[in-house]
Amino acid sequence: MTSKNFNNKEKEITIDDLAIIINKGFEENKLDISELKNEVSELKYDINERLDSVENILMDYKPRIEKSEDSIKELQSDFRQLLGMKKRV
Repeated sequence: MTSKNFNNKEKEITIDDLAIIINKGFEENKLDISELKNEVSELKYDINERLDSVENILMDYKPRIEKSEDSIKELQSDFRQLLGMKKRV
């Protein structure tokens, strides 16, 4: 196989040359994949941290929501009694 270099001269490329070129490409890709794995791991950690934070906030509101639901049920019951209605199931 031949290729032209910068001086427009043909240079013979051997199978060994091709193997070296291909191997360099694989090595570069291995580094790229390793870097991507590290970035994904960092993003995954950040996402988990944020989800934990949101979960904690929601858990803080849970008792308040339950209390509000109970208050609404009491008000509905009181309202029905005032109107003389039966409680719906």
